[in-house]
Amino acid sequence: MSKKIYKGSNWFTEERAGSVDDDGNINEGSNWFTEEKVGRVDDDGNLHKGSNWFTEEKAGRIDDDGNIYEGSNWFTEEKVGRIDDDGNIYKGSNWFTEEKVGRVEDDDDSGCFLTTACVRFAGLTDDCSELQTLRNFR
Repeated sequence: MSKKIYKGSNWFTEERAGSVDDDGNINEGSNWFTEEKVGRVDDDGNLHKGSNWFTEEKAGRIDDDGNIYEGSNWFTEEKVGRIDDDGNIYKGSNWFTEEKVGRVEDDDDSGCFLTTACVRFAGLTDDCSELQTLRNFR
């Protein structure tokens, strides 16, 4: 499943910055119309920078624990951040210096935006009485 990428330290300041598609292509831009490929993530977690296979070069990797490393090989790479289990993206070499800089979420636009708003931001359940009432108007 493709993922949306947001930059910003909290929900109030964040904005969409790009996406990662099902093939691992990393796209930069605020929507599908303005996005352009800037790299990819391969099946081993290696990060490649470049707009196509001819120009791309290894720029880092993401390990199984979500740690993000920058560098072209194991000898030169250094930890620059991490992605936690909730999809939050942190910049920094360790837990003491890191700061939240964005988040990643599944690109699932198939649901109703009212349901999404009620469940994510109001803390209601998907089958709450408020949503059931709205569904009866359909």
